[in-house]
Amino acid sequence: MPGREGFIVDPRGGAAFELELPLNFDLLASEVTFPETVEAGPERDGILDRGTWCLISGPGERASRIVMPKRLD
Repeated sequence: MPGREGFIVDPRGGAAFELELPLNFDLLASEVTFPETVEAGPERDGILDRGTWCLISGPGERASRIVMPKRLD
């Protein structure tokens, strides 16, 4: 799928990208303003975009351990 190189693609439409190092949420907070559709937090070491159903996860929270919420669209 174009634009999702390196992602683990879910056949239901979502995708996940697993990083080897933890996400730096202090740096992200200083550089990025996430829209309301994005859940990002160090407590889960991940970023979930509910608009595209893409997940970026650090080693603290692997995509295989996250239960993706049901799509409403």
